[in-house]
Amino acid sequence: MELTLPERLWLWRRRQGLSQRKAALVVGCGVSTYQRLERGETRPDKWLGDIPLPDAPSPGEIVRLLRRRTGWSLYTTCSKLDIREGILYAIEKDEEVLSQEDLRAIAYTMGFTIDQ
Repeated sequence: MELTLPERLWLWRRRQGLSQRKAALVVGCGVSTYQRLERGETRPDKWLGDIPLPDAPSPGEIVRLLRRRTGWSLYTTCSKLDIREGILYAIEKDEEVLSQEDLRAIAYTMGFTIDQ
C-alpha cells in the first residue's frame, strides 16, 4: 500500500502518541499549519526535514488508513464489515491479528485493494 505524504505524517504522529498540537511543536509550525499538512493542503518543504516518516504501515494501520480514505466512521465501517466496534478498534490498534486474507477482504469491502 503506497502512502501519501499526509498519511505518512499522520502515521508518524500516531506512532509517537502525539496530539496534533504536540506534533506541531515537534515539527516547528503552528497547529493550523500542521493540520493542513496532515490534510495535504500545504506543502511540507521547510518543516519535515528531520522527521523519520514511516513507509510501511502495520495491518491495523492499513485498516485505519483505509477508513480515513473512505471517510467512514467507526460505526459505519463496522456495519459494512459486519463486526463489533470493539473488534475493529482492536484491529486498528494491532491488538487483533489479521491474516492477509482478512486484510484483503476488509480492503475490498472498503473499495480498495492492498496494492493501492
